[in-house]
Amino acid sequence: GSFEQYLQGQGPEDFQDGSRRLIERRVYRGRSRFTEFNLGGALRTQVGSAKINANAKIAYRDGIDRRIGRLFDPAGADVGTERLFTDQPKGELSYEAGADVEFPLAPRLTTKLIGLYRTGEEDLDGLLERVRPGQDTTLFLSRNRNSPSEGVFRLQNDWSGVKNHAIQFGVEVAYNELDAAFSSESRVGTGAPDRSVFSVLVRETRVEPFISDVWSLSPQWKIEAGAIAEFSKLRLTGGSQARRSFQFIKPRVAATWTASKTTTVELRAENQVAQLDFDEFATSVDLGQGNQVDSGNRDLVPERSWTLSGLIRQKFLDRGSIQLLGSYVFVSDTQDLVPVDLGNGVIVDGAGNIGKSRRWNAELEITLPLDWATKPLGITGMELRYIGHYHGSRVTDPVTGEKRRVSFRPEWHQDWIFRHDIAKLGVAYGFVVKAAAPSDAFFVSQFRSQVDRPEIDSAFIEYNRFKLGTVRLSVFDPTGSDFRRARFLYQGTRASGVITDIIERRRELDPRIQLTLSGKF
Repeated sequence: GSFEQYLQGQGPEDFQDGSRRLIERRVYRGRSRFTEFNLGGALRTQVGSAKINANAKIAYRDGIDRRIGRLFDPAGADVGTERLFTDQPKGELSYEAGADVEFPLAPRLTTKLIGLYRTGEEDLDGLLERVRPGQDTTLFLSRNRNSPSEGVFRLQNDWSGVKNHAIQFGVEVAYNELDAAFSSESRVGTGAPDRSVFSVLVRETRVEPFISDVWSLSPQWKIEAGAIAEFSKLRLTGGSQARRSFQFIKPRVAATWTASKTTTVELRAENQVAQLDFDEFATSVDLGQGNQVDSGNRDLVPERSWTLSGLIRQKFLDRGSIQLLGSYVFVSDTQDLVPVDLGNGVIVDGAGNIGKSRRWNAELEITLPLDWATKPLGITGMELRYIGHYHGSRVTDPVTGEKRRVSFRPEWHQDWIFRHDIAKLGVAYGFVVKAAAPSDAFFVSQFRSQVDRPEIDSAFIEYNRFKLGTVRLSVFDPTGSDFRRARFLYQGTRASGVITDIIERRRELDPRIQLTLSGKF
């Protein structure tokens, strides 16, 4: 499949002092383009009693973002221009290949061998230029070159030799690598450029033996228990040097009660260890956020948690259901934003661990088929879905020492999804409406909050009777969207409590159209 989309947006950004007195207004107009092309293939065959599956995929992504800004003083006089150009992604290619073989090794024992390898490129170039009459032009250039790769091998055995038990055991071995290079250059006028270069090579080897058992006590009751042991070694070379080893045991247990054909209740307790995002070990700069530096942190460790959860699902009508999920999470080594000391008194933001936290979540999902209301009118195939999430959290802030929410976890978000399938015509259409609470982030010397207003996220129509597959026409933000962001900058750090600058941004995005063709041959 492939698609290409174009996006235009405009809006002001106001720079104010701590008392909200306007210092400067910047009015931006931007245009972006994003292209993605995917080509994949799969093969299924059988040799004797062995079932063989193989697949491969290649993907190409390319995008550009152009933003021009006019700068005005409080009286409305033109005081300069700003240009922001980014190539993200920049002609990126990624590859993926996988295969699995399944065969009976012994009576009641089935073995599966699974292999996966993927690699690719992640490139980003950026340029920010600011011109003011009577002042030297300032120029900032940044360049990221990341090459991630991953190889996974899994041996899985399914044994049914014990009555009412389905036992699975095996081992998974993974190798992950990220070769990341970042460089930047800043210059004022014709002066000498100030250059910086950072590179890091991250390698991880991980071995995970596992075992699980699903015990069917009766048609109504089912118990699942299992555990995964994780042994991993992490090594950083280049700009950051580190070697660490991790050993974790991740048990889980779940009980499912099928009270009736329409009602299911599930209780679960499990220990989880988050996978590290290797990009968090690499340095980058966000030009759109005022040259905000995201420093790589060699001391980052995986976030660990114990989760207690309960779920109840009730089916109704033919395809309707209502599901309620609640959970409470005890977190160790919570990952959030932390101060990273680069030396020489330079402290910037980066991903890190800030100790223990608590999280509580609720999710409500309703699927409502509408045939009961529309069938008398001769219309069938309409469905309405609602998905609502609530996320609460509490952690100790590493800068102020006060309790707060975890960064980047909006308190709630909701989706309303409507779809109508007209089977006899091979046509479907629908729309998605979204709303969310602000997403807050707590940096060393600033607090940032951003939110999108409730909007029709997208509308689509598709036709699935072409020989090549399905063609889909989507319109994103058909009514336009309104993005708002506020940044509060503090004197020194947020611990001072003294706000020196407030930067408020509003961006209105024009509707954009996407045409997608996907299929198999």
